[in-house]
Amino acid sequence: MDAAMVNAFTDVIVNTFQTSVSAEPFRCTNFKKVEGSVLKESGILCVLPFNGAIEGSLAIHLPESTAMAVYKAMMFEDAKNISEVVEALGEILNIVNGNVKASLQSKGKAIKFDKAQVTNDPPLQADSVSPWLLVPMAFKELGRFDIFIAMK
Repeated sequence: MDAAMVNAFTDVIVNTFQTSVSAEPFRCTNFKKVEGSVLKESGILCVLPFNGAIEGSLAIHLPESTAMAVYKAMMFEDAKNISEVVEALGEILNIVNGNVKASLQSKGKAIKFDKAQVTNDPPLQADSVSPWLLVPMAFKELGRFDIFIAMK
């Protein structure tokens, strides 16, 4: 997996969250390759498939407690229900989509994103785009989350 591509995705995610919730996420442990069923806990899953110069998927998984804290930091209020959190994270994913696309185009790698999918408590299998690179992330105050990147 191309380190420059992985960095393009992670840098945009860090910057997007930093701007959206005024908290900078950081890598909390080493990244690793994962295969098969990669989610071990429930939460919110944001998936963004892409193709073009490279093909694959970006996934961000937030445990429910982190997702709720991110929502509160964005909206300055508690969520009334989980669907509000899913919708807010969908907006963050749309920002990530545009910023990753611009970042990669500036490096001469044009990609197109398919429709983003944001759901609560879904499965995430590595079979279709295996293996995933897991990048464990955390906020100092809001909790942890994982970035999964798969490229063919």
